[in-house]
Amino acid sequence: ASLLALDRPALLVNPGLLARYELMPMLSELTQASGTKNGPPSLWLLVPQADGGMPHIEDSTLPVLSAANWARLTEPWLANAHRASGAQSAA
Repeated sequence: ASLLALDRPALLVNPGLLARYELMPMLSELTQASGTKNGPPSLWLLVPQADGGMPHIEDSTLPVLSAANWARLTEPWLANAHRASGAQSAA
C-alpha cells in the first residue's frame, strides 16, 4: 500500500525476497498502477543479473509488458561510452 501511495518516482532494490516468498504477483500490481492517476508516477526495479535473457529474480521471470519496459545496463553504458564519442573523460 505504501508503494502504491508514492507521489514521486522510486527505485526499488533488493528484490530477491519477492521471489523467495512467492510475492511476484505484487510486481504485476505495481506495474499496472505505475503512471496512473492513483498510482506512483514511476517505479524502477534494479535487478542485478549476470546472464542474458529476460529479466528475472532467481527462477521467476519478471512481468514485463515489452522490451520497452526493461534495459540491460552494460559496462560501456555505465562508463557513459555512448555519449563520449570515443573520447575519454577527464578524471
